[in-house]
Amino acid sequence: MIWVTTAANDKDLVRPLGVATYLPQGDAIFKGKADGKEVKVCVERKKMRDLVNCINDGRHIQQVRQAMAAGFDYYTLVVEAIWRSAKDGEAEYKAGRNWTRTGMPWTRVQAYLTELHYLMGVQVLYSKSTKETCDLIKALYRFFSTEDH
Repeated sequence: MIWVTTAANDKDLVRPLGVATYLPQGDAIFKGKADGKEVKVCVERKKMRDLVNCINDGRHIQQVRQAMAAGFDYYTLVVEAIWRSAKDGEAEYKAGRNWTRTGMPWTRVQAYLTELHYLMGVQVLYSKSTKETCDLIKALYRFFSTEDH
């Protein structure tokens, strides 16, 4: 079973994924199997504006640390956005039909995501839509539902 946060900005995940409940960590969590043991998996979704804000204020790093302290064995960040580097090197993302500038260099966003993976062991996945995010979370759930990796 996949548990999904009741946070207002994640209501679109509940119907396609699972049971809505208060989650102190992550946007979706579930238990699975790895190396013959039960494991806890935490998935966090960040849309581009939220990701940039988290890079600036350090909030996401704190979220990862809290999840690890709470006993999660695996932490996955799903970056949900259509995004690119603008001609001047600033990261921008698609909002409707328009490109919205983030005020942050594309290389800084990439460096942050690399740091998460390399220094904290966070798996970083990319998604273009809520549907794709849900499909990624379901794929992770299927993977951890069997020990046949």
